[in-house]
Amino acid sequence: YGGEEFLVCLVECTPDEVASVAECIRRESVQATVSFRRKDVRFTLSGGAVFVRGKGPEAMKLVERADRFLYQAKREGKNRVVFQG
Repeated sequence: YGGEEFLVCLVECTPDEVASVAECIRRESVQATVSFRRKDVRFTLSGGAVFVRGKGPEAMKLVERADRFLYQAKREGKNRVVFQG
């Protein structure tokens, strides 16, 4: 989605499934290492997630809401997912 951001859209999922997928992505990401200039680099992942029932708001409004939760996760200490179900 952006320089250091990515976007995942899930359809026909429950709030619990959305939260579970977001946490799984975070957990798997922090366990990975990336080789950079002969060094293994580890990183953390902060995320924002939004659940909408029914038709919901237009796509860009959802992205804006998820982005706000992403920055809330960063303010709260990083390496976490903030979710509004």
